[in-house]
Amino acid sequence: MFAFSFATAAHAAETLSAKAYDRDGDGVLNAAETLIWRLHAQDAVLARYDTNFNGKIDAAEAEAMRTESTASFGDRSRSVKTDVLFFSNRKVAEIDKVAATRPPPPPPEIESKPSPKDCDLQQRLFIRRDRLDTYQFRDGSFMTGTVPRDKAKGASVSFTHDDIARSDSATINGRVSYVLVQNDPMNPCFAGLPKDPYAVPDFRTPSLFGSTVAVWVDGQGTISSPQAKSERSALKSGLDAQVGVIGGPLFDYQFLIASPYAQTDFRGEARAYGFTAAWEPIASDARLGGSLKAPPSPYLNWFWQVRAEVDLKHVDQVGSTALSRGDYIWGGGTARLHLIPFPDLSVYDAFGVAPFPSLVNRFYADLTLQYHREFDRGIDALQWAAEVGFNITADGGSSISVRYTDGTDKDTLVKARQYLIALNYKL
Repeated sequence: MFAFSFATAAHAAETLSAKAYDRDGDGVLNAAETLIWRLHAQDAVLARYDTNFNGKIDAAEAEAMRTESTASFGDRSRSVKTDVLFFSNRKVAEIDKVAATRPPPPPPEIESKPSPKDCDLQQRLFIRRDRLDTYQFRDGSFMTGTVPRDKAKGASVSFTHDDIARSDSATINGRVSYVLVQNDPMNPCFAGLPKDPYAVPDFRTPSLFGSTVAVWVDGQGTISSPQAKSERSALKSGLDAQVGVIGGPLFDYQFLIASPYAQTDFRGEARAYGFTAAWEPIASDARLGGSLKAPPSPYLNWFWQVRAEVDLKHVDQVGSTALSRGDYIWGGGTARLHLIPFPDLSVYDAFGVAPFPSLVNRFYADLTLQYHREFDRGIDALQWAAEVGFNITADGGSSISVRYTDGTDKDTLVKARQYLIALNYKL
C-alpha cells in the first residue's frame, strides 16, 4: 500500500542475511525466495521454526515450537509486499552489503504496538507558512513526498526601521495549527487497520480513511507605525475539520476540509467571518501531493500540490483591508510546484548515493499560483509567488529565503509587487 513508508519497511528487512534463502543457489533472490526471506526478517519465531521455508508454521513445526515453549510471534509487517518488490532480483552480495550496515534485529516481543507514551509524543503543534505548508497535519509523510520540514517553507517575521521617515514596519507570514483530534491510518498509533495485513483492498472504490480536527491562527500582511495608507493585513483564526478518502479511479488519496473562521487585521479593526470548503488530492504517479518514484535526476526532485476551495465570507468592518462591507462568494484554488535540489536518494533506493551528501535537502524552491473569482461582485484575484530557500539546519527547522510576490490577495484585495528576504521557522 502506498500509505506506508517504503524507507521504514526496507530498513526492517535488511537485517537478515539473504544467503540461506537462495534455495536454487543461483546467487539471486527471485520473488518466491524474497517473500520467505522478508517474512522471516519480520518474525524471529517464524524464521526459527519454518524449516521447510514455506512461509508458515506447519503441524510438525508447531509441535517443535510448543516443545521448546517459545513465545508466540507478533503481527507481521504490513509492508511485506512492498519489500518483495524492492528486493526481488537483487544480487545476494548487494543485499548482504546493506544488511551488514544495519544493527541486529531486536528480540521478538509478544506485543509490537507502540506504547501509549510514544503516541502521546506525536506532533500536534505545527508552525508553517500557510495551509498548504502544513501537509494535512502530519509529522511523517506518505512515502517521501511532502511533510518533512526540509520541504516546508515555514513562518517568517521581518522588521524594518527607517530613521529618516521615523517609521517602523513588520511583515508577518505564518500559520500556527494545533491538532485536537486525529485518527490517521498513516500513523503507527492508529488502531483501526484490518487484522489481516495481506488483505488486498479494492482501491477502485473510494472509502473514508482517517480524520483530523485542528484549530489554527493565520497571519499574513504588514503593520506599520505610524500607520501607512498602503498597510494591509489579514489575521484569521478558525477550525479545520478534515477527512481523508482513499482509492478511486483518478486519485490515490483525497482530503476534504471544512473550515469555519473569523477574520480581522493586525490592528483588530476589521471584522469578518466565513466558511471555507476545500479539496486537496494526491496522485503519486503524477507526483501530485508527493511521489513514490525515485527522483528524475540525482540533482533534482519535484512534486506539486493543488487546493481547490469555495470561500463564503461576510464583512462587517473593513479595517486594514480593501474589502467592502457585505457578502463575498469566492471560488478558485492554489497550485504549488516544489523543487528539491540534491534529494536524498537513499530514501528511494538503499543502494543510492547522493552526488553531494553535504547538500542533501538543504535547498528548496517553490512556485505558487493562486486564482479566485468573486461571483457576486465580479472580482478576480490573481497572485503568484516564487521563493528560493536554504535550510540552515539539517532537519529543516530553520531556513533563509528570498521571495517575490506579485498580484492581488483575496483576503485583503490589495495588489502587491514586492521582494522579501526572510528568516523562516518550521515546526
